[in-house]
Amino acid sequence: MDCNALILATGHSASDTILMLHKHGMHIENKPFAVGVRIEHKQKYINEAMLHEYSQDERLIPARYQLTYTASNSKGVYTFCMCPGGYVIPSSCQKEQLVVNGMSYASRSGENANSALLVQINDSDYGNELFAGLKYQEELERKAFLMGQDYKACVQLAKDYLAHRVSKQFESVVPTYSIGTTFCDLNDLFSKEVNLALHEALEHFEKKVPGFVSSGAILSAVESRSSSSVRLVRDKESYISNIQGLYPSGEGSGYAGGIMTSAIDGIRSAEHLIEYFAKGDF
Repeated sequence: MDCNALILATGHSASDTILMLHKHGMHIENKPFAVGVRIEHKQKYINEAMLHEYSQDERLIPARYQLTYTASNSKGVYTFCMCPGGYVIPSSCQKEQLVVNGMSYASRSGENANSALLVQINDSDYGNELFAGLKYQEELERKAFLMGQDYKACVQLAKDYLAHRVSKQFESVVPTYSIGTTFCDLNDLFSKEVNLALHEALEHFEKKVPGFVSSGAILSAVESRSSSSVRLVRDKESYISNIQGLYPSGEGSGYAGGIMTSAIDGIRSAEHLIEYFAKGDF
């Protein structure tokens, strides 16, 4: 469809579109992203751990949390997209690649809570070649698919992950992933640097929030699509790419990481588009 201007708001997993744009001359660069797991608890435990004597207060539950840690190898670890009363869901977008994510229904009334638990990844992990981060993501997802078998989530009790042993049975928390799970040792999935950061973070969070690991918490893998591994380069002032009239926007363009930041970036792109037409630059 011919047009004078286009806001390009792909999702961050639209690798076919991104590769096509690169082929047609769009400037693209690598950017840091994150990989990790979903950690799942009983929502009742989260209510008690976060709210203490107010854990039954209907105005405050279901409770949420946000945790961060910097590991000894300088990697940041953080919780992201915490889903109170939510579910771990299958989110693969390519054949024989396993990806998990999380969601809550509007009622947030599910028995479990879950959150992404992510480790920062940069060129020290994947190299400097363009699209090396994308290849890193996809290789990790293919490895998870083989470990999980037929799109089943790779799962392990958090305490067993720290002990390097494959879990044999669930405890207080039963996973919500709808199409099945496979017990794995997630230490075999991630690199040494990612494992180090996750181990240290979990140990720290257990001290900060007693039970965060020891309450039967489950790790599900792999959470690898929290943000884009590339950025579609645009001008800082006009928001236009090196292709005249084309406005990369949102998560898929590498300028946002989540629903709200994508919405804000879209609004800003629309404002710049209005300016573009008002000036008659086309």
